[in-house]
Order: sequence, then structure tokens, then C-alpha cells
Amino acid sequence: MEKKEILANNLIKYRKSANLTQQEVADCLGYSNKAVSKWEHGESAPDVFTMQKLAEKYNIPMEYFLLEDEAEAKTQLIPPPAEVPLPPATTPEAEAKEATLNEEELTSGKFLPFLEGAALFFDRQKKWMKTQKKFLFLLLSFAILLTVTTAVFVILRMTGAEERGFGCWLLYVYDAPLIFTGSFVFIRCTRKIVDIITLTGIIWTVLACIFLSFMNTVPGFWQIFFLGIPAEFIAIFYCKLRNIHLQGKKR
Repeated sequence: MEKKEILANNLIKYRKSANLTQQEVADCLGYSNKAVSKWEHGESAPDVFTMQKLAEKYNIPMEYFLLEDEAEAKTQLIPPPAEVPLPPATTPEAEAKEATLNEEELTSGKFLPFLEGAALFFDRQKKWMKTQKKFLFLLLSFAILLTVTTAVFVILRMTGAEERGFGCWLLYVYDAPLIFTGSFVFIRCTRKIVDIITLTGIIWTVLACIFLSFMNTVPGFWQIFFLGIPAEFIAIFYCKLRNIHLQGKKR
């Protein structure tokens, strides 16, 4: 009997043993029922990956599809039991020798790449933990700053500071440059770069604080924001030079 005919007969046999229709097999494999019908009529054959899926579906080894009966399959697929050799008896002298060999392997450089990789991993883990601690300290500082600001705001409102012309809400505006400064220092210490975004925030929030403080007393004081343009160019130029210098140090 030809292999194609054996395959077709086995596909039919195992499908019926699993109580499945051609359509159900086709849906399981993502094929049409016409394709399954062609396989079972010997007009074509499924590829290896499809046969593996069918074998898993029918809970049989894939080789069963190419053998005429299960008796032949079992005789060909199940190897005779092999004798398992007993481990040799160990003596204190042999154990001491093996320990010496293991120590020599460790010191000979055989495991050096693994040890270097482990050291690098733990070093990065240690740096990450330090960064997390610094970030938590930064958040705690921001929380303390806002808490103090809120306490001062409440005290000023209770003492009638707003009636004397002082806008208590400016206290929260004054916090903005401090928050940007803290973020700038944090990025500088952890990532070893000068961040242009936080530096820009410092420039413009400082100008905004000055403007809001004197806008009612100095006419045309909005022109102070023109100072931000050269300050921004200086900040960009400084960041470029500083980061190039820091990258050169890393190399």
C-alpha cells in the first residue's frame, strides 16, 4: 500500500475515532472541509505542521499517520528499555578531588562571562534602587512644599492678607519654579544629563512669578517676557555643550 493511501486511511480512521466530522476538523485547523476531503481521498496531503496539530488533536504520535496499523507503530516507535548504569561509589578522596576541580574551573576563567554578567546585573539593580529612593525623596519634598504652601495660604487668608492687596493664590505659582528646579536636579543626578524641558520650565515660571507680582504696580510690565527669549537660547546652548561634555566623559 502506498504511503499516500496509508496516510489517507489513517486520517479517516483517527478522525472517526475522535467522533469528528470533516467540517469540525477543518474548523480546528483553519482549513476548508474540501481540503480535509482531499487529504482523506489521497488527492493531496497536509504539511508537517498540520499533521502535528492533528496528532495533538487525536492524542497520538504523528508517526502513526504513516504506519498501516497501531501494532506496527508500537513496535517501531517504542524502543527496548535501556540499562541504566549505576553511579560509581564515591569516597571522601574523590569528593575532595571533585571540589578541587570545581574550584579550578571557577578560577580558570571558564565561568568568567557568567560572573561578569551577574555582577553587571546586580550593579544595575543597585543603581535602579538608588534612583527609586531619590525619586521618592523628590516626591516627598514636593508634598512637603505644597503642604507648607497650603498652611501659609490658610494663615494669610485668615489674617485678611487678600483685603490688603496680596493675592494668596500667588503662593502656589511661586511653587512652580521650585518644583522645576527639583526635577532639574533629580534628572541631572540620576541620568547624568542636563534636561532642556525642566530648564525651560524654570526660566518661564520665574518670569511668570515676577510678572504676576508686579503687573498691577508697573505699567507695561508684560515686556519682561522678552527676557525669556535670549534666556531660552542660552539654556539650549548650555544643554548642548554640557551634554556633549558629559557623554565624552562616559566614553
